[in-house]
Amino acid sequence: MKTLCKLLSASLVGVVVLATQTTARAEPVGPSPKTTGVIDFGKLVVNEEGHISYPILNTGGTPLTVTYTFSRWDGGAWKPIRSNTVVVLAKSSWTAGVTVPRTKDAQQVRLDVSAVGHVSVAREIKLHPKVYVIRYKTGGWVQIDYQFQKTTSELIGQGVNAKMAEAKALGFETKRKIDRTVVAFGTDSYRTYAYAKLDDWKEKTFATKEERDAFERSLVKVVPQNHHGTALLIRYPLR
Repeated sequence: MKTLCKLLSASLVGVVVLATQTTARAEPVGPSPKTTGVIDFGKLVVNEEGHISYPILNTGGTPLTVTYTFSRWDGGAWKPIRSNTVVVLAKSSWTAGVTVPRTKDAQQVRLDVSAVGHVSVAREIKLHPKVYVIRYKTGGWVQIDYQFQKTTSELIGQGVNAKMAEAKALGFETKRKIDRTVVAFGTDSYRTYAYAKLDDWKEKTFATKEERDAFERSLVKVVPQNHHGTALLIRYPLR
């Protein structure tokens, strides 16, 4: 694909491909030759839904009539998706925008900008795949299981083992505490408490919201949230 992109760029006389700023959801790609002329780009911004905002800069001393075109790479060619002609005032900017809905796959978008009598510029943008993120931790030790036994058996507190193993698999540290009540004329009783904690945020990503939500449901079954939501803390970063 890189070879084909270079051939396409070569066919556009005077086109300069630039790459500087990055964003969490997209990034410019390609070589970074020294800019010549008065047309440049500002900071790339892409929101969670795939709306691209890209300032076109006029670094010259007079207004410029510029034409910009957004295109998307379909695997074989650049397909135009939005084009417009605007006047950019001297020493000013115009923010070009288009929405390319993000998907589970990475996408390539190109912005070409030209003005009569000036060097044209272009920027290729890689849209990162859309992912659904969950981050979780605890505010300290959280009780995750309990077992009461009135027994003479030496196997005390085994009933919490399964829940502790599930918590460990999710990245939590675990421990148990056993309280024994001695009965003078009878059988001693035992109360076993299982705890889990995670001091640092742990992050997992999913291709769909449904997968993320299913994971969250399984998570809170192992490590509960109290009614204030402070035992298990959950966040949903935007990507």
